[in-house]
Amino acid sequence: MFFIRKCSVMPLVLCALFSMFLLAAGPPAFAEGIVAIVNAANDVSDLSLSDLKSIYLMKKKKWPNGRDITAWLPPSKGDEMKSLLTNAVKIHDESDLKKYYLTAIFQQQITTIPASAVDSTDAAGKVAGYEGGLAIVKESEILGSPGIKIIRVSGL
Repeated sequence: MFFIRKCSVMPLVLCALFSMFLLAAGPPAFAEGIVAIVNAANDVSDLSLSDLKSIYLMKKKKWPNGRDITAWLPPSKGDEMKSLLTNAVKIHDESDLKKYYLTAIFQQQITTIPASAVDSTDAAGKVAGYEGGLAIVKESEILGSPGIKIIRVSGL
C-alpha cells in the first residue's frame, strides 16, 4: 500500500512560475560587457559615472595631467550608446543628446559635437591614436587591441 504524505504544492508552483518568468524575460539589456577605454599612455586608472557624464556633456575637457580629452560617441542605437545614455548621462535618447550639444554650441559653451565611432573596433583604433582619447565599447570586440587600456566604470 502506498502512503501519500500531505505536502503543499505551493512552493513547487511558485518555483515553476519564477523559472518561467526568468526564461521569458531573456538576458539583461546590457548583458555584454560595456567598458570605457582610454589610450594606453593615459595615467587614468578609473572613472566614475559622474566623470563620464561630465566628459560626454563636455563639461570636463581635460584629464588630470592637463591633456585634452577627445571622446567618441558610441555607435548609434547600439548597446554601448544605450548604456551611455541610460547609466551615465541620464538622457532618454540620442536625439535629446544631440539637442543638448546643439544648444551648447548655440550658447557658445562648446564648439563641436563629439564624433561617433562606427563600431567598437573603430573606437579602439581612434582612442589608440589620441593620448587623450576615450570611448565606450563592447569589451569582447576590442580585446587584444593595441594602444588602449580598459577602464571599468561601476554601473556602466
